[in-house]
Amino acid sequence: MTKAGLVSKTKPEECYFSEWDRNLLSLIHELSGPLTAASLNLDKYVSLRNPASLDSLSANIKLMADYLNNARLLIKNLSVQPKPFNVNQQLNSLIKNLSPIASRQSVTLKTKTSRDSILIGNPIRFKQIISCFILNAIDAYDGYNQKDKQILVEHYSIREYLVISVLDYGSGINEVDKTKIFKPYYSTKSSTGLGLGLSLAAESIAQDFNGFVKVKSSKNKGAAFSLFFKLPDTARDKI
Repeated sequence: MTKAGLVSKTKPEECYFSEWDRNLLSLIHELSGPLTAASLNLDKYVSLRNPASLDSLSANIKLMADYLNNARLLIKNLSVQPKPFNVNQQLNSLIKNLSPIASRQSVTLKTKTSRDSILIGNPIRFKQIISCFILNAIDAYDGYNQKDKQILVEHYSIREYLVISVLDYGSGINEVDKTKIFKPYYSTKSSTGLGLGLSLAAESIAQDFNGFVKVKSSKNKGAAFSLFFKLPDTARDKI
């Protein structure tokens, strides 16, 4: 990513969605990831009889069940108490779940972490947010002729925030699209995108984790999304 890339910071000043809408739309949008991965693993097992595919299939079915249960609690206005969770564990689990989708596009998912970090919040919501940006990075390689297709997911601390960075070297984002990608129903995908993923994810970071998103991109030189999550006080003292 070049220093000449465009940089934008997004923290919604107003909520586009009611809490009900956000929960329901997030569920509809985020189920597509593990559902697609589960389908790919099932196809792989049927064609190759690979036992490892069954393990991945089971993991993706469990993730879908977690998403559904989390949405059920939120939609029924039941309290989902924030709790500490290990960021590395959640990221590693998510990367494993999404790897079949990346592999279908000949994309390699890589992680780079500095140390174990703890956030306080809803870990299922956290996974939904990160999943959105990883799937978006995979889509950035669609129709893009490049041999070495990689996505790097890393995390590090800056002052009172934990930063999750999702970096790809795909098609990039032009200046016009960059001003609109966090608005609801705006999509650069001509036929498949609903235009909800990034807007829902950015709003969830702001509402559920008191954070924000920065994006740096140059056309045809990839994109780097930096997701800022507010650290708990105890974690900040160790930085």
